[in-house]
Amino acid sequence: MTLYSQYALACVGMMLLHTCVRSYVLRKWLGVGLVGLGFCVIFVLPPYIGSIDVGIFAIAIVGAGASMFFNRSKYRV
Repeated sequence: MTLYSQYALACVGMMLLHTCVRSYVLRKWLGVGLVGLGFCVIFVLPPYIGSIDVGIFAIAIVGAGASMFFNRSKYRV
């Protein structure tokens, strides 16, 4: 898998999560869980699994989780 396709896949996943999840409580807890999962992936898994760079996806997971947590009231009425 090329590096550019990994970046594109990570970006699409982040954008889908950020726009599709609209519940305040779900955004809060999913954000906290994704940040925790991202840091676990960074410290536990090896840097490469086959030809996939795990660091790209770990950083994308942390970024998506932090964005969901800090913008959790975006869709609140």
